[in-house]
Amino acid sequence: MNHFDSFEKLFNSLSESYNSDVDIKWIDRNDNLIGLFSVNNIVYQINCINKGNDIWTYKFYLYDSNLKELSPDITNFNTGKMSILSTIRRGMLYLIDNKTPKCLIFGSLDKSEGRKKLYSRYSNEIKELYGYELHTSQIDNKKVFVLVKDIEFYKVEKIVNELIDEILNDI
Repeated sequence: MNHFDSFEKLFNSLSESYNSDVDIKWIDRNDNLIGLFSVNNIVYQINCINKGNDIWTYKFYLYDSNLKELSPDITNFNTGKMSILSTIRRGMLYLIDNKTPKCLIFGSLDKSEGRKKLYSRYSNEIKELYGYELHTSQIDNKKVFVLVKDIEFYKVEKIVNELIDEILNDI
């Protein structure tokens, strides 16, 4: 494979991470927004919760049909991963457009450095599009992203720290 082929493959993967999303079925329960979708017959759930003061968490799970439970560990599922990541991005934009959070907290809770880079790219895109401030925290393989807008960070620092602890311990 020559350098041009490698570059083209990288460009196609990046483009796919933005443009290969699938439809999400949303259930809106005021302070709880649940999105369901499937890729390659695997079911995924997005769970968004308003923790008060328009501080929203955005968590992502796959449904383990063998254990019949939701799991945040998605590193072993390589099929359709760009569609999954693109759909995660689309879900974030849906949450922002429909709930207008003052703070949005989400994380990459596995070993995937590629996912962390894409989430960083998505966070910077949201920062630019919607005027958020971006804060990040990383412990071991877990990285948390905090987008804040129209609220002083120090006013929600205790809540944010509790949520970061919750997200970091969510695995």
